[in-house]
Amino acid sequence: MKKIVFASALALTLAGAVLTNDVFANDRLVATQTTDGKNENVLTSEVLKPSSGNVLVGIKGEFVAPHQQSILDAINAICKEAADEGLVDKYVPIKWSTDLEKAAFARATEASITMDHTRLSSKDLWSAFPTSNSIMGENLAWNHDGFLKAIEQWRAEKADYVKKNIVVQTTGNLVTMSR
Repeated sequence: MKKIVFASALALTLAGAVLTNDVFANDRLVATQTTDGKNENVLTSEVLKPSSGNVLVGIKGEFVAPHQQSILDAINAICKEAADEGLVDKYVPIKWSTDLEKAAFARATEASITMDHTRLSSKDLWSAFPTSNSIMGENLAWNHDGFLKAIEQWRAEKADYVKKNIVVQTTGNLVTMSR
């Protein structure tokens, strides 16, 4: 499993005390991956120099690269189960998208700061995703146990969905993932 060290370039407004509502940022990451002792850029920032009155701030952390097949298998099992039980019209297995992986990498970094479905740059949420994709929703999970744990958290919404047969806040992740 490879680890990617990342720093998100954030432009913070420095007018008086900086509150959560006062944080604005660009929506690009600067990330490097160490491979055989060499640093390799994974994502690059469009903003290298802050605007007047702003400063770039780095957020250091580690991103553990996902085991793609395990994630696909877990999500596809949920999708197939939903189709078999008549909860969705048909079963269409998903495939891995490197573009969506990069968007998820960026959104996970942003969500680690805001814990919300919003961009640090105040841009539209969907601006983080490739334009060639049709997006129904964004699934976020805050845990430190990895991707498969997040998928299990979303799968646990099934009982509420079956019981209520409607999409509500407690079932939206499962429904988005099953479609």
